[in-house]
Amino acid sequence: MPSFYLPNITREHFGPYLQEMAQRERIHERCKTICPNKDDVDAVSSVTTNHDKSRAELEQVPKIFMKPEFALEDPATFNTVLPWSHFNSAGGKSSRDVASSKLLQEKLSHYLDVVEVSIARQISLRSEAFFHAMSSQHELQDRLQETQQAVACPAGPDSRH
Repeated sequence: MPSFYLPNITREHFGPYLQEMAQRERIHERCKTICPNKDDVDAVSSVTTNHDKSRAELEQVPKIFMKPEFALEDPATFNTVLPWSHFNSAGGKSSRDVASSKLLQEKLSHYLDVVEVSIARQISLRSEAFFHAMSSQHELQDRLQETQQAVACPAGPDSRH
């Protein structure tokens, strides 16, 4: 007999959790395409090569973006990242200003792409441990549920006395 103190749990209660895990699994699957399978024979050298490649790519990104105290609202930082002083301040947009603006936008987009790929690689390297921990948690929950059922339903009718 279920306890009167526990609410009735339905599948809908797990909806947000299932959606979150499905999203994490999609990210995991995407990241697996970036990094090689750890079971491959050449995995160690491949991971080292990927790490070196990632580090070299990240070195392209200016160090100012990597500083923990990076704050774009700081005028000095803002002017360093977006050097508007190089543009014509006469109010009109010359073709040189437009070209410089597009070049700056492309450069910043490239930096963003480099960082996103690096983050995806790091996630893929660590996601296996995350999913292992998650499956261990599910096993533990299953054992707890079995224990709860065993406690809730005694062995036989004589056990109530």
